[in-house]
Amino acid sequence: MTSNCQATGKAQGFTRPLVATVTNGVFHAEAQGPGNNVNRLEIDGQIPADGKTTLSARGTTGASTYTLNNLAPGSPYAFTVDAQFDRTRGTGKCNEARACNLVFVKR
Repeated sequence: MTSNCQATGKAQGFTRPLVATVTNGVFHAEAQGPGNNVNRLEIDGQIPADGKTTLSARGTTGASTYTLNNLAPGSPYAFTVDAQFDRTRGTGKCNEARACNLVFVKR
């Protein structure tokens, strides 16, 4: 899975790979930067039979140059993702804060 976020205001854009699993229709993805609690992201949710869902994301910020409002590293944040899955792929977009697109590929 990959998250691509566009530059917004003074916040630089970035692309971030995440490792994701789906078990019995339950989606979980995560990525963690260096250290235990800085630049962490987890995305979770249930994928129904039609593949259309809203996922919940939460984490802590990394370098302030990539965050809206120059938040200090380690600051908590949360957002939701509207996603559509099929058997081998999926796409999603963040609903709050900045424009981010997500791409899911089954391996």
